[in-house]
Amino acid sequence: MSSPSSDQSPAPLDQPPMERSAYGGFWRRVVASLLDAVLVAGASLAFIVASMWLGGHGVSGDEVAMKLDHLGGLANLYFFIVGLAYAAFFESSAQQATPGKQLLGLHVADAQGRRLTFNRALARHLAKIVSNLTLLIGYLMVAFTARRQGLHDKIARTVVLRGRPVAGDGAAPETP
Repeated sequence: MSSPSSDQSPAPLDQPPMERSAYGGFWRRVVASLLDAVLVAGASLAFIVASMWLGGHGVSGDEVAMKLDHLGGLANLYFFIVGLAYAAFFESSAQQATPGKQLLGLHVADAQGRRLTFNRALARHLAKIVSNLTLLIGYLMVAFTARRQGLHDKIARTVVLRGRPVAGDGAAPETP
């Protein structure tokens, strides 16, 4: 089966879906997420190392170990916040995709195929908390739904499409 052209828009949610191959599949999305996680973790690790170096300069080994224990929770919070900003920024950009998704030929759109606003992209990423709370079943839904949507996609009313976004596709208007 041939790959759909990048100028196809997804079928609106009240209409039958396009051919399944037009949507980003489960394994392609998993690999893209892993690539993005490596990038965000690298930034987080750089933050932790810089904090240790700046805060631990000339400090004994025991004090450095205590600082590392203290940074554990801060690093997790930092990783979460950076991950939110990273996803919202890239998915609402003209590329409509994080670097991981771009490398795998995917982009994120609203139900009509339009570019996400920053707020919708942020909401999509926050909705992943719900997908996590379902023991990851919210992510597994991607493999079984007609539009290959995870629970977070359904909540945010988004789809992940194969190919590049249509040039000149403006951001969807904000809804109250």
